[in-house]
Amino acid sequence: MGGDRLTPMLEAESIQEGEIVYDYSKAYTEKEKNAAILSFSVTYRINKSNHAGIWSFHLINALGNKEFRGYKINDKTGLPEKKFDRIMVPNLSYKIEF
Repeated sequence: MGGDRLTPMLEAESIQEGEIVYDYSKAYTEKEKNAAILSFSVTYRINKSNHAGIWSFHLINALGNKEFRGYKINDKTGLPEKKFDRIMVPNLSYKIEF
């Protein structure tokens, strides 16, 4: 996936305020690195005479790669830093087609 567009953070002002301060005059001018995301799905279909039942399992970010989520102030150092999360999204569904 392509990297997310970011609004630059003002580091000196963020340290002074104790919370993240953004430079909105340069909104979306920076870009995070591209993220390698592996997603897959498995589908099982049962055909009947007048309808079909479809079971599906989808897993997004199967490898659990870290993704950029924003900036935060480190409680110990008081300095701003980037925050990354590993989010895997499973989805189980059932559909009936007529």
